[in-house]
Amino acid sequence: MHLCNSEINFGNSNTQIMCAKKEDRLINELISYLKRAEIEEGERLPSEREMAAMLGASRNTLRNAAKALQAFGVLEVKAGSGYYLKSKLNLDDCIISNNKETEDQRIADQLEAFYHIESMLVSLATDKINENEIKILEEKIVELSHAILESQPQKIIKTHRNIYQQITLVSGNKTLMQILEKFELMFHAVALMLSKVSLEERNDIFAAHVNLLNAIKNKDPKQAGNNTRKLIYLLAQLISRHQGIKIPDSLLNSADNS
Repeated sequence: MHLCNSEINFGNSNTQIMCAKKEDRLINELISYLKRAEIEEGERLPSEREMAAMLGASRNTLRNAAKALQAFGVLEVKAGSGYYLKSKLNLDDCIISNNKETEDQRIADQLEAFYHIESMLVSLATDKINENEIKILEEKIVELSHAILESQPQKIIKTHRNIYQQITLVSGNKTLMQILEKFELMFHAVALMLSKVSLEERNDIFAAHVNLLNAIKNKDPKQAGNNTRKLIYLLAQLISRHQGIKIPDSLLNSADNS
């Protein structure tokens, strides 16, 4: 995983790259610390000053690393209070690898799992969603289109994830909410891809989201599930085209038969 890819791709400074590498190393060191520390979920970590001294890092680098782990659902950062352990569930998924082949395989695995799981989740949510929740979902899809138009990777990550968080929330299934956190690496890969797409590809992505939204509005769970698979398959195709990540065979076969 490489959380700082967006900084490297969209910055021109060697200093940015060096800082990104420092944050990557610190993220791995934080993960190792959390694995061996006797800290329970919900408990507060040592102070920022203590953590920085213990890990041999600046407090600014520590803050950036903590924010990355917060995005993965591992830490909770409370202003004025400190860092709290939220979950140890995803620790291994957060380890940063310098091996591109390994990273690409993990993204492909997450895409494959997301393709099969999210369609069921959307079908479930379609049965339960109300008019106010549909309006919120529609607003988030518009926000995503603006973020893609502006080519802002971090905003794309946040908005794209928020769309699926909203759908998961509507489903009311807490287990599925936890599973969604497993796809963070995929969301980063999608965001980097979406910041590079052509105008035609951007229109295709927006149209696929609109088709999904319309199926949800019509309270048609089967069509909503089918449109979800079509959308995720489109994203997989674009990731393959722009980032060279192979689409999993099972995803290809499912898409051909849908």
